[in-house]
Amino acid sequence: MAGIASSAGSVERHAKDLLGSLGQVVPFSAACMIVRDPETRTNRPVGWAGTTDPVARYLARAEADGEIEFFGFNRVGPPVHASALPVPLEETLAWGEYLLPAGFVDGFTVSLYSDDATFEM
Repeated sequence: MAGIASSAGSVERHAKDLLGSLGQVVPFSAACMIVRDPETRTNRPVGWAGTTDPVARYLARAEADGEIEFFGFNRVGPPVHASALPVPLEETLAWGEYLLPAGFVDGFTVSLYSDDATFEM
């Protein structure tokens, strides 16, 4: 995966290749990679696998960025399992209104950064 991330090519190509590699190691039914612009506080999906429409609808909401910040998903840290959230899933905007109704029952959030801790994805 480090080789894919450091190779030449577009962000979309890297996302596709990373998701392909990840899917060989960790089975998943859906995955979405986004690039977050911290200045405009907007999220842009750059790669996806499976049905990610609920994630895209969630990210399009203005409230999504506040929730992402509240849970610390926009800071350097380890992957976060859905069960590790400090509130029940159904009480979050992402899970309560988008992911659980779409049939998702579990998940991880992973933030990717460069070596100097600049937010990458």
